[in-house]
Amino acid sequence: HFTIHYETSGSHAVPPEDTDNDGIPDYVEEVAAAADSSYRHEVEQIGYTDPIISNTYDIEVVNMRDIYGQDFYGVTTVQNQTTFIRIENDFAEGFPPNDDPEGNQIGAIKVTIAHEFKHAVQYEANEWQGETGSWLEMDATLMEELVYDNVNDYYNYINARNSIFNNPSLGFYPGSYAEITWALFFEEKYGSQFWVDVWETIKANPFISMIDALTIQLGGPDSFNQHYIESQLWHYASGNNASQGFGFEERAFYPTPNISDNFTGDISQPSDTLNVLSAKYFETAPSPFPGNIAFTLSELVNPNIGLGVLAFFNDGSVEPLIIYNDQQESIYSETDWSWDEIEKMGIVAANGSYQQQTKYALGVQSIDPQMVRIEQNYPNPFNQQTTIRYSIPEQKDVQLEIFDVLGRKVATLVDGSQTEGIYKETFDGQNYASGIYFYRIIFDGEVTTKKMTLIK
Repeated sequence: HFTIHYETSGSHAVPPEDTDNDGIPDYVEEVAAAADSSYRHEVEQIGYTDPIISNTYDIEVVNMRDIYGQDFYGVTTVQNQTTFIRIENDFAEGFPPNDDPEGNQIGAIKVTIAHEFKHAVQYEANEWQGETGSWLEMDATLMEELVYDNVNDYYNYINARNSIFNNPSLGFYPGSYAEITWALFFEEKYGSQFWVDVWETIKANPFISMIDALTIQLGGPDSFNQHYIESQLWHYASGNNASQGFGFEERAFYPTPNISDNFTGDISQPSDTLNVLSAKYFETAPSPFPGNIAFTLSELVNPNIGLGVLAFFNDGSVEPLIIYNDQQESIYSETDWSWDEIEKMGIVAANGSYQQQTKYALGVQSIDPQMVRIEQNYPNPFNQQTTIRYSIPEQKDVQLEIFDVLGRKVATLVDGSQTEGIYKETFDGQNYASGIYFYRIIFDGEVTTKKMTLIK
């Protein structure tokens, strides 16, 4: 399927070794073998569109520095409405190491051809038009791992300072080399057909955004947002956080992610901001307070944000939790996890929007039915209805009343005896004006007051 163009003298000369004495330098034969292997994997096995529209596809072996002034691995170039590949002629210096058992030079040849041939496939799909043209490097780097799993040249990218692991709060839009693991998340979760189908959507609509193409493939915005949260949780569960049964196949070899903050026990984090397609990672050690664990995410200004939680239990097992709800300004989720079972928890706050930053405030609470506890209402602010949650350890007389900002009582939600347990009461603000309100709860004469905001 390929014609390899090379020189044996001058600045573009390939290494002269020819161990089989067939008149073709070993380096050129390695390029040809990588080209055939990439074609088999990408076109014949995975099922991408064949970009070879004439008898053979041209690959030029050249000194990239002489042509481009830099030590590029390779370049895919358009000529006469088709493409051809240029690849470095010796990979002698200026290139990072890889894990190929045959050595760095052959490993570089392999991944370069797999990468650049995927660019040829992309060009056949949409001629690199539209917004998807900015995601090409992420997609082509993914192909390096699929065609040559043991080379791992992409480890050099994911160790970069701007990678998802090392700077998840930076946000990536559009993705490039360092975001290969985001593409790999979908590949490992659903298989190669997933990205084939995404590129078929792009081929039918060349100017669609990559996020919109993914959203279609996943079945809608809610599904995309939940998958985005899960993808960030996979990144958290890497390096020193890797454990059996959750995350990337090669997670133990990936960087340990950057943690924004460490906590002990309950968290009440002040308002913070998430960039587009970004996340922040937190860790918390067990709380000194007894009881189960609940999570809150409040002050939300768009529906794309959610939480991913990974609980590391004392017995060595892990359990993930995805918390997402696009209908509320706040999110609240109780679990049956007990603090005395937990070694630590990783918490990911993730913004799946590629258009809008968002504010949020994170909370982690201990829920012990043996203690009197009054929670902040959720959602807050609220549009029409909000929930007020409290717990009592034994039968008590309870009053729960709502007051406006002038101190006038506007509603009584509870007035009477209640048995031990956890309670949730709903305040419906449909018939009330926007503004600040207070809820006051009285247990056997002990008074607690909290503020809430109604916005219409």
